[in-house]
Amino acid sequence: MSAENRRAGGGEAPEERVLADWRGELRIRLPRAALYLLVAVAFYILSAIVPGLVAGVKLPGVLEPFGRLDWLLWAFLLLIALAFGGNAVYNLVRALDPLLEAMARRMGGNVRPAKRVARDVAYMLLVVLVAEALTPIAESLGGPGQPLKVVIGVTTLILLLILVYDVGKVTYRYIEGKVELLIKRLEKVV
Repeated sequence: MSAENRRAGGGEAPEERVLADWRGELRIRLPRAALYLLVAVAFYILSAIVPGLVAGVKLPGVLEPFGRLDWLLWAFLLLIALAFGGNAVYNLVRALDPLLEAMARRMGGNVRPAKRVARDVAYMLLVVLVAEALTPIAESLGGPGQPLKVVIGVTTLILLLILVYDVGKVTYRYIEGKVELLIKRLEKVV
């Protein structure tokens, strides 16, 4: 659509609307993700420092390792770090939602939920297979192979999280639609 058409009130092209939605999500989600990530890193650092301050303190009557105060503090602070890290990942994935929706429409039009879930599962298997194929190659490199293995693992994890999130979202929307349809039918009967 031309610029004159848009100025005349012709509306936006679908690609422009997707980009506008994505920019809006980024403005909302990226600061949240950055803050959650910062807090997660802070709690992770605390989980490495604070337990050392109470090393050797034992809680009477509690079995090992739960009776050690340093272990309890480490586990507690690490769980908090993981919770904030999970929120950061969630916000990053939600920021990608409009882009993922546009890609799904472009790759297969308006795909039925079962087909989309099957495709996501196939992509998950492909990601795992590629990661498994690249890991021995990285190991054979020696010294520089270790950081490369970490990059492969983190990339695999991120891609799998995005795909699992998409499967969950599609499944939830499908079930939610069926439940709403059932509720409307029950309302008509009653």
